[in-house]
Amino acid sequence: MKTTFTYSLIKILCSGFLSLIGTSTFADEFPSRSIKIIVPYPPGGGADLAVRAIQKRMSDILGQSVLVENQAGGGTLIATKATANAKPDGYTLGMVDPAFLVNPVLNPSSNYDVFKDFLPVSLISVTPMILAIPSALPVKNLPEFIQFIKTHPNQANYGSPGMASAGHIAFEQMRTVLGMQITHVPYKGSVPSTTAILSNEVSAMMSGSALIPMVQSGKLKAIAITGKKRLESLPNVPTFEELGYPQINVQTFVAIVAPVNTPKQVIDKLQNAFIQSVNNQQAKFTYDQYGQIAIGSSAEELTTFFKENQSSLLKVVRDSAIKAD
Repeated sequence: MKTTFTYSLIKILCSGFLSLIGTSTFADEFPSRSIKIIVPYPPGGGADLAVRAIQKRMSDILGQSVLVENQAGGGTLIATKATANAKPDGYTLGMVDPAFLVNPVLNPSSNYDVFKDFLPVSLISVTPMILAIPSALPVKNLPEFIQFIKTHPNQANYGSPGMASAGHIAFEQMRTVLGMQITHVPYKGSVPSTTAILSNEVSAMMSGSALIPMVQSGKLKAIAITGKKRLESLPNVPTFEELGYPQINVQTFVAIVAPVNTPKQVIDKLQNAFIQSVNNQQAKFTYDQYGQIAIGSSAEELTTFFKENQSSLLKVVRDSAIKAD
């Protein structure tokens, strides 16, 4: 009996040791094939551009192709669930933004926990939100916009990339602070919502960097931005804080997560590659052009960022009574 017990114990210990060796070997060899980053929006939006800006640099550092796969729809849930259900080996990652933090509370069908079902990898960028209006709208600044909405109660509307998107939350925060009556029109991504404002389907929208070229070309007018300072690419657009509304402060962000149980050694390799890529001179120049602030954080820093932003974003959701579809 004693011999049998001893033999079984040795088998268990050896099995565990071999498992550790296998994990270490896997991490040492990672990556041995292409890596996929799932983006929850159509191509061309600010979040998509933020990932593609470092795609080649990531490939060079890791020695394997880094692919971007757009899975739009479901208020980002399609892409988020695809990431959560992926094999936890580091070869499938997910790009996330504010919707990732609020959906579990806002939408009962989310069925995921930000901190239990995912591992943070790196914060890529943070982007102030731009309040934009069609060029044809007879408004030149924020006071005139507020007056326009007040004189057109329940007639004006605003677009967003979807329910619980950063654009939706940011506009609802502004609407609540300013006491405006304006109808929300959700679209499936920033590209269709931008198309809507360009064609005068909506009276306004709040979005990130994707709007900058339209503002610079005169196709749209930007009248205010969130954040502490003006954007270099839009130096004539004041911040909400300058205009007396520091409480209008929602910003969007782009971060990378992996499925839970992805080996730590793999997360560390990916984290280092993202940090190097984001801090590359060309990438920083590109982010400046997009109106994005390059970050490149550690996984631990991203966890803290998620906790702080989830708390502040959910306050906006409660204050403005945002509901899921």
